[in-house]
Amino acid sequence: VASPRRSTTTIERNGRPIAVLVHDPALDDEPELVDFIAAGAGLSLQNVRLQAELRSQFLMLETVANTAPSLLVVVDTQGRILNQNRATLDASGVDDEELIRGRYFWDVFIDAEERAAMVQQFHDAAPDFAPAPYENTFTNARGEQLVIEWRSAPITDASGQVTSIVAGGIDITERKQREV
Repeated sequence: VASPRRSTTTIERNGRPIAVLVHDPALDDEPELVDFIAAGAGLSLQNVRLQAELRSQFLMLETVANTAPSLLVVVDTQGRILNQNRATLDASGVDDEELIRGRYFWDVFIDAEERAAMVQQFHDAAPDFAPAPYENTFTNARGEQLVIEWRSAPITDASGQVTSIVAGGIDITERKQREV
């Protein structure tokens, strides 16, 4: 509220009031300066609001990914694991995600006898890394043999350059055992 000792200027973004700037009444004679300061404060406040929205969306997506029963893993264009969800961590047989982050995908999810073929398949897919399905059997860190049906797809930046690859997997071990 304005008074003899203070003035107020409403800060708006997109026609909506978002804050009130409280300032010395002496600045009332310099409306361009007050508008300039209000515009800067408005940008800063909008930036804070957008960052909060982005954090909220990220946390929501992280929650969805970690509650999904499907395996989700993101690797860089060299094949190193960047991130994974809870189901992927469980399938790996490792309790601490930092123990698999940075490792090659094939060192965690491909048995030694199939590893060279997987590495070759990965390198042959570069640089586009076209979406591809594949299935493999591997023994996890707990000694359990799992069969995973994977599908992979590239993640690109604004210029279309592949920055990473996401692989989604479904544990089909029980189905394969029933088939046998």
